[in-house]
Amino acid sequence: MNGNESPSISTRSSINGLTLTCLVLLVSISLLLSFGSSVRAETSEFVDAFHDPDEPDKDDAFEMTLMIDQVENVTGVEVYVCTITEGQCYSPLDMESSDNETWTVFNAATLKAGHTYGYKFLVETSDGDEVEIPDKNNLSDYDSYSIVELSGAYYFGFEVQSAPEAPDDDGGLPAPGLPLMLIGMSLALALRRIRATH
Repeated sequence: MNGNESPSISTRSSINGLTLTCLVLLVSISLLLSFGSSVRAETSEFVDAFHDPDEPDKDDAFEMTLMIDQVENVTGVEVYVCTITEGQCYSPLDMESSDNETWTVFNAATLKAGHTYGYKFLVETSDGDEVEIPDKNNLSDYDSYSIVELSGAYYFGFEVQSAPEAPDDDGGLPAPGLPLMLIGMSLALALRRIRATH
């Protein structure tokens, strides 16, 4: 082939095939990277969860708070509260938010002393996805929290302490102690009078 001749058809198709292959590889890599970043964003939504008061007593109402990030497409959050001790769950509560990052709700359910309770959040997004927090597939994200399990689902847990016994009003003496003490004092006084007259 001399310098003025154009490359053969087979050479041109090899170059075009190589270019096409490189283009397909670049597009594939870019799609994989964007998919990977969206997965990372989905798993990094959780920031913090807590309830107030931290250690509720019997009959206390309490507030639950969820803090999340990556919230552009969050349309709502529900919270499910369960009595783990009895295996009973209540109707979900809709949470409220002013900034789409911090969600709160007040729970007025009556708490029972000596029972363990749990709550989990269901984050709803505009694309129809629902994310449970705590996420049972990423429990290591919640190592610093008390996590309890009920029927294969995981909840942030807390225990309501048994109420301490009230102290006796009579300074610690049992109820029959006072009358017995009065009878003893009366007998001692009567014996003293009898001795004094003899």
